[in-house]
Amino acid sequence: MLGILGFSAVGCDIRNVSTAEEYGVPHADFEVKGMVSDGKTGPVQGIRISVSEAGGAYSTSSTMTDESGSYALTGSFFPSETIEIKVEDIDGEENGGVFESQTRTVTLERKNEGEGWYGGLFSAEGVDFVLTESAVSAVDNDRSSQGSK
Repeated sequence: MLGILGFSAVGCDIRNVSTAEEYGVPHADFEVKGMVSDGKTGPVQGIRISVSEAGGAYSTSSTMTDESGSYALTGSFFPSETIEIKVEDIDGEENGGVFESQTRTVTLERKNEGEGWYGGLFSAEGVDFVLTESAVSAVDNDRSSQGSK
């Protein structure tokens, strides 16, 4: 009768045999660290760094670069060995220029194993970006330098 109502003994340990957890969502933690520079004058502050699963449609975490251009991004996601990192200049000229957005697929290293639905910790360090100036910003800079001659 219980089987008809949807109850079962799947999660029970009847014969001292370990069974898999029946409910839950696979997840893992990640950490990514790096630096963002402009390739000319050095580090760039105020750049948004966001991460999504490789090929995924949603972002799981984001942060901003500090005054030294460094960032540390942490969060939880569906266990995977690759993620996509997107770098965006969202403040315009405030950080010294207008820079093109970049997206890169990053391979993570498993730092520790998890148990059950938890997949462990994945990490990548030294994920650095060198930004290129936006074409719009370059045209504006050319105009302003010609006007000062």
